[in-house]
Amino acid sequence: MKEFLTLLSPIFWTLKNELLSSGRSFYKKAFFYTLSSLAFILLVTKLLISGMCELQNLSPEIFNIILIKGYSLIFLIIFFVQVINGAIMSLDRYYQSDELTILLTSPVNRTALFFFKAF
Repeated sequence: MKEFLTLLSPIFWTLKNELLSSGRSFYKKAFFYTLSSLAFILLVTKLLISGMCELQNLSPEIFNIILIKGYSLIFLIIFFVQVINGAIMSLDRYYQSDELTILLTSPVNRTALFFFKAF
């Protein structure tokens, strides 16, 4: 565990320095993101509760099952959006790198070069 924290320590230092050196706009954005996330979660919960109250009469367990499935679907969508975002950002950095012009003119297999840089 200590080695893992040692590997993550630059991330913690960067986060600490950003928090200490950031201006008022960063705190406004962080507050807005937190507030909008909480509002989204509360809205989804309210919609799920109001939509599933009629199903409570059918079976006592169906409400909890559908609520858990709804949250699972929401977090699954968020996860895949983050995966797609990471893929787009990696391809963007690949195609905008300064060394790309040198590497593409070198006598190597372009397919191997692409997979080496992409992965």
